[in-house]
Amino acid sequence: MEFIGSIITRIGEENFKKFIWTKIIEQITHSKELRDQLKKFENRGGSLFQDTNPDPYAAENTVSYKRFLDSFVRYINNIKQRKEFEEVFKKVLLKVLEIEVNDTVLAYYFYDLLSDDYGVNKTWEALSSGSIKQLDKKEADIIRYIVRLIKEQGYTDFFILVDEFEDITEGRLTKMQVDNYVYNLRTLLDEHREWCLLFAMTGQALKKLRSVSPL
Repeated sequence: MEFIGSIITRIGEENFKKFIWTKIIEQITHSKELRDQLKKFENRGGSLFQDTNPDPYAAENTVSYKRFLDSFVRYINNIKQRKEFEEVFKKVLLKVLEIEVNDTVLAYYFYDLLSDDYGVNKTWEALSSGSIKQLDKKEADIIRYIVRLIKEQGYTDFFILVDEFEDITEGRLTKMQVDNYVYNLRTLLDEHREWCLLFAMTGQALKKLRSVSPL
């Protein structure tokens, strides 16, 4: 999962989260079912924000997740209602993410990446480095969704550069760890063709790698 964390870091945390939020806001905007769940938190009358459009789905409020969230939370004036909003909004987010990734576990993973944006305290480093046991064997699915998000921004190709690959032959990993690492790479290469993997290593490291776990 550290591998995924490094990919997200290269894209940029804020950019990556913005891409996901754009998909979420689009789904909510076009779903009556999801809008109905959030309807009770919309502004019903006058407010102190006279120069602000209170409609969450107005064009100026859907340009970013911050504007979208503000169009709800700025009108919440007590802790009880704020907590209720967070619970309802969590259900809405998970519903959208499950549709997006077609997997409940992955939906929770991406929800955790976003939840800090509306007040739920999470640690980005812990999530992007990936210590969540349920994500075992789902790394390729996460990368596939990341690639899909990037391509939807207009990019046509996605390259993953693995530099200093000789590090795995330096004795810091056990034979089993090396085998698992190489197996995961073969999965990325053989089963998923949405990206290109580029490896950089010394000639000696390549020979040693082939002797330990042939590609």
